[in-house]
Amino acid sequence: MTLDNVARSRFWARQEPALWLAIAGILAAAIGVSWNPTPLAQALAAIFIGCALVHATFDYGPRRALVLFVACNAIAFAMENLSTATGFPFGVYHFEVGPNLSHVGLIPIIVGPLWFGAGYFSWVVASVLLDGADRQLHRPFNLIALPVVAAFVMTQWDLVMDAPNATIAMVWIWHDGGGVFVVPLSNYLGWLLTSWLIFYAFALYLRRSCRIQG
Repeated sequence: MTLDNVARSRFWARQEPALWLAIAGILAAAIGVSWNPTPLAQALAAIFIGCALVHATFDYGPRRALVLFVACNAIAFAMENLSTATGFPFGVYHFEVGPNLSHVGLIPIIVGPLWFGAGYFSWVVASVLLDGADRQLHRPFNLIALPVVAAFVMTQWDLVMDAPNATIAMVWIWHDGGGVFVVPLSNYLGWLLTSWLIFYAFALYLRRSCRIQG
């Protein structure tokens, strides 16, 4: 390890507690106002996405952060548009929020970056739970387990925010209702599938890029 790397490691070791406290505060605030798309909630969403992008860039480098951002947007927009058209994998719904925003198909453009923000932090939580599995993807267990655990972390976030957004805030509308405060159970299975696709694609990319660098 070079002196520059040692200095950088010491710097981030000093800053890490404050960064995690800041992230926890932003997440708590975002969850607290997620049901109400006010300017405050929109500002928090922007900070949420920005924090994820900055953290991912410092932790993985700009190229890998960009790959995850693109994967989240591409897969999320594809699956959300597929579901609004066919009902698979989430169920049949439509968005009420953001009629003046640009859309990718039938989905407001902000949805993709939000998938990235929530997805990146879910990936980080899963990596911590699995003792740094993101740095050891050459192990078959980590390659399989990390995307699965990250997908469950991601889905529990939707479990918190989907029903309030669909009922109180009317951000989106479920056409056929469902068993979890009008949210269909298929929605959560769809989140698991979509999240897993994102995380497995990123895990494969990370393993390949580490092999090339090695």
